[in-house]
Amino acid sequence: MKKIYLTPIFLILALVAQGILAQTRSPVLESELVFEYPGLHDREALVEVEFTVNEEGKAESFQVVGGFYEQRFVDATVNALQEVTFRPAMENNEPVDWSGFRVSARFVIEDLFNTIQPGFSNRMKEIENLIASGDHAAAETLALETLDNSIQYHFEFAYLNLRLSQIYLLENKLFDAAAASHWATLSYMPGEHRNYGHQSAKLTDSFNIISVNQFIDADIYSTVDVNTSLVINNALTAPLKSQRPPHLRSGLRFSSQGSDLGDKSTMDVLNVGLMQDALQTGIQIHARLGHLTAMKNALERYGYVNPRAPAFLEEIEAIADSSLSSGAPIQSLHQVRSNQAVFYPVRNTFTVANVTGTLSSIDIQCENRTTRLQFQAGLEWQIPGSWGVCSLRFHGEEGTEFSVIEFS
Repeated sequence: MKKIYLTPIFLILALVAQGILAQTRSPVLESELVFEYPGLHDREALVEVEFTVNEEGKAESFQVVGGFYEQRFVDATVNALQEVTFRPAMENNEPVDWSGFRVSARFVIEDLFNTIQPGFSNRMKEIENLIASGDHAAAETLALETLDNSIQYHFEFAYLNLRLSQIYLLENKLFDAAAASHWATLSYMPGEHRNYGHQSAKLTDSFNIISVNQFIDADIYSTVDVNTSLVINNALTAPLKSQRPPHLRSGLRFSSQGSDLGDKSTMDVLNVGLMQDALQTGIQIHARLGHLTAMKNALERYGYVNPRAPAFLEEIEAIADSSLSSGAPIQSLHQVRSNQAVFYPVRNTFTVANVTGTLSSIDIQCENRTTRLQFQAGLEWQIPGSWGVCSLRFHGEEGTEFSVIEFS
């Protein structure tokens, strides 16, 4: 297998010899980006937009790739991006276009007391009853319909995605589960929330708060395959119980834990009980896909919500730690969704295998360096340790599946 060491001397030689590894520095935002709430303050919205930063440092070719919104929020996002300037991407000291730049625009209500509406609550109860009865297909259909047509707040968006992540985990649709889990555990950023006190969220109806352990029997088999993916037994357990949440409060927008998290002070959209469920589900999904950094981060975050982790989470962590300390190759599974697949490696040497579809490029985004490389099959890549903690963003044909194999 051909090795690629991402060091300056080697890159010069590779550029001369092969002409394929020209590194491109990513664009940098140079002016303040401000999203203005459009029109009447009657709902929240999230717009994730992908666009190109052209060689003149301007944003163009916008595409919405995620979130929940009305068109007015998309327009407000695009308008804001068209007003800012970037330092353009550079290749061989020349400015170039950079596609695949992403921004998430959050539109958060701070001057309105949110209310849980009976219609949404009743739909959630129906979805949970369908899951309890084992009719996962009907639960998924109703959840997706509700997601498309009946949500107005970040809390609703997160709660629906929590249930979708659990449905997909039960059905072993791991890539769908991972995408839903991401949205379920999304947090507000600092400055996007305000504490109105315990009485600010007026309950017009109650939710069924059902523990993930009542959906999923989390026994772990004793054997782990070479790629460290953990096998979870997805059998349904005893009949489900429901309970009234202790508080949803303004926790429609944040949990009571936010002020106690120190440098982790982003406040969760879901309340504490639901966030525990969401993180438990996410940990299982990440483990089965071999996404160990994401799994570790979710475990750490779970510790802030509830210092007493259940035994099955401790067992998952122990198996992952054992795999890492063994020095054996680690394989993780990925799929391109909305034009990219994002991965946080635990080692600096990796290769890509088992590609079904087409990959075009890899963005290596590190603390001290960002570069774009054209993808080539059969290469082994080594990231210099001096670049710091890195993420890998794979670009390619929608639905492309592949494995990343990391080496010590």
